[in-house]
Amino acid sequence: MKLLFLGTPEFAVPSLRALVAAGHDVRAVLCRADKPSGRGLAETPPPVKVEALRHGLPVLQPKKLKDPALAERLKALEPEVVVVVAYGLLIPKWFLELAPFGCVNVHGSILPRLRGAAPLQHAILEGFSTSGISLMKLDEGMDTGPVYETFEVPLGPRDTTGELHDRLAALSEQVLPAALERIVGGQVKAEQQDDSKATLAPKLPVEMERLRFGDPAWRVDRIVRTLSPRPGAYAIFRGKRLKLLRSAPAAGSGKPGELLAVESGHTLRVACGEGALEVLELQPEGKRPMSAGQFLAGHRLTSGETFETAEAPAQEAKTC
Repeated sequence: MKLLFLGTPEFAVPSLRALVAAGHDVRAVLCRADKPSGRGLAETPPPVKVEALRHGLPVLQPKKLKDPALAERLKALEPEVVVVVAYGLLIPKWFLELAPFGCVNVHGSILPRLRGAAPLQHAILEGFSTSGISLMKLDEGMDTGPVYETFEVPLGPRDTTGELHDRLAALSEQVLPAALERIVGGQVKAEQQDDSKATLAPKLPVEMERLRFGDPAWRVDRIVRTLSPRPGAYAIFRGKRLKLLRSAPAAGSGKPGELLAVESGHTLRVACGEGALEVLELQPEGKRPMSAGQFLAGHRLTSGETFETAEAPAQEAKTC
């Protein structure tokens, strides 16, 4: 099929790779602009651009899609379908009507649950036992279009957003080419979503990154897993920022933020409002991620030391 591909981050790379491998005629790839990155703030291309250039595909990086010249250029490519995977810009009406089969979007949840920009994070934060992807036909709403097919995966109680990201990206790579052929071939029909069952997944507030040990341990753990590996939930310890990347609720009690146990050089446990949090993996400021054992090997910690804790309550998480 002649198609256009819209995507920007690492999540979209496997999908583009799968479409190329399946022999589709990708006539252009659209992604967001290069951004400064790293200590030197050098202009860095988004992952989808890197993948597209590796396959010799033409890349366009418009700042916005409401451009008549862009519309004429894309119409001249005569795409049969537009595939959208985590593009990052609002798709205008003319783009929705650009191809005979419209815009097929890969969304990271089982719609109508978790419409919005952060479905993976909310699946972890809200304690879901399943997640997945939905192949839907884009309309002018926010993830409100009719759904062609859904593909579900189990979600474990210790999973992080990073692990779910990789699992769903691989799932999209596996199912997208064949599903797209079914859609264009008329083998599956899009069904309207039940709006009464819709829930939202907006971007998470920056304030959530600062851990609040006054919350119950189960909630602090969910926030750690929701923000792992990026941007990472953090606490202040000995005056420096310490990111927590992996944790687990544990038994214990004490003043919120108090270090309860340093056992056998491997266990780092912090008191919460209810119970305690065992820290399994962390990242000191300016250093690489490491296990709790590695951290303890380089730092002399004693029970009773305190992690500084934010006092304002974090955004409430649903219990599912």
